[in-house]
Amino acid sequence: MSPKLTLGFLLSLAAATLGIWFLDSSSNEGSEPPSGLPVTPGDAGNSGQPTPEPVDVKRPEKPSTPEPKKGNPDRVLLLPDGSKVPVLNGAWGAPALDWPSDRPWSKIIGRERDDSNLEWYVHADGSRSITQNIWRDDLNRFDPSTVVATPIKALPMHPDDIAKNKAEQEAAKKQNEATQNPKKD
Repeated sequence: MSPKLTLGFLLSLAAATLGIWFLDSSSNEGSEPPSGLPVTPGDAGNSGQPTPEPVDVKRPEKPSTPEPKKGNPDRVLLLPDGSKVPVLNGAWGAPALDWPSDRPWSKIIGRERDDSNLEWYVHADGSRSITQNIWRDDLNRFDPSTVVATPIKALPMHPDDIAKNKAEQEAAKKQNEATQNPKKD
């Protein structure tokens, strides 16, 4: 993200926060306290009633074992043409394969394993699809998911962008090599 874009975003966020604060504080002017009782200047903060004891509210504990996802008891993946195939990589309960709407459905013609030892379905048009379990912090568990990767031609890039990307890749490579192979004196 460019520095100008980052600065603009931060200024917009600050302006929005101040605007909300100003509207909230101006809407409370002249209003009565939440209890509905008027407060006289000498009474501020002392209504003559005893202060209630603080209550210790306990939050419910997270379950130690995540709840199993309800879903696909057959351990199969539903395809757009209505057929079913076994899920891959142990992703039981994976959602139906969501094929891109801008491409015609392409039948599965095989399987292959990638360098990470994950299994993929290979489609007739060169697309790949996978089911796998992905960790979700919001659910505090692994969640089965499906992904479709479709081959498309690369879009042309401006020569300046190509040079910039190449320089960034080389710098990252040097940084990675330096951290993995520190020089010994």
